[in-house]
Amino acid sequence: MVDLTQYDKVIGYSGMASGCDLWFCQYCLDLFIPYYACVPFDGQEETMDEESKVHRAALLKSAAKVHYVKNSKMVEWADAGIVIFDGNKGGTHNVFQQLVEKNKPFWWINPVGEKVWECK
Repeated sequence: MVDLTQYDKVIGYSGMASGCDLWFCQYCLDLFIPYYACVPFDGQEETMDEESKVHRAALLKSAAKVHYVKNSKMVEWADAGIVIFDGNKGGTHNVFQQLVEKNKPFWWINPVGEKVWECK
């Protein structure tokens, strides 16, 4: 279990992609944790099915802030991360690499292997 009590303030950052990104925002909302929507490009919602588009739109309205930024900004702003990453190339892979390169602590959840690693 991730211990968030070591941090003075908890704010979620999400790249707002379908799947885990949107689920993360929903959990933040349900747990009264503010989150920042970090939209990487205009038209991102066009890559989503209709249900995800609608859910994303509602989550954007509930976000504490909406930023139009790339992954590097989320990593820069974060003190620690939770990464749900199956090993495939893409945006999450990029975040994973940046957290390692910047030596930031993170928890890696591999949904394929059903394992969680704490990386400090």
